[in-house]
Amino acid sequence: MSHWTKRFDKATASLREGGYFEGKQPLEELLPPDDWRLKEILKYREQSVIYEELANMRAKAQIRKLLDKHGITNPVSASILLRQCGMAEGDIRQITGIKRSAFFANVTRVVRRGHGTASLLPKEAVAIVRYRLEGRRHSEEA
Repeated sequence: MSHWTKRFDKATASLREGGYFEGKQPLEELLPPDDWRLKEILKYREQSVIYEELANMRAKAQIRKLLDKHGITNPVSASILLRQCGMAEGDIRQITGIKRSAFFANVTRVVRRGHGTASLLPKEAVAIVRYRLEGRRHSEEA
């Protein structure tokens, strides 16, 4: 499901034809607040944030299922794996339920700075976690 609507498409086409995308000035400064095209752009931006959050929530649930499927129930072990896959501390803590103090006492000791700390979004990390847990078997099935 996409939040790209015909009205948004018409708005961007109209703005492109009008040369509004050529400069670096924000549309909010170029168009009056009641312009229908600006309203569509702002609506699209707002929905994009919601869709991004929803995608990350689904990805966290997928990662949790993968961990459970492979019997990784220890929060420290799961956190180390996820950190090595490049996930951020906050996302890892939400998925595993590990306390902040336990995370810093155990996980950061194993996964040093610069190793697996790229802070991927959960939706970007799902494939990496799946590959680490299931290896080539899953990637060849896809």
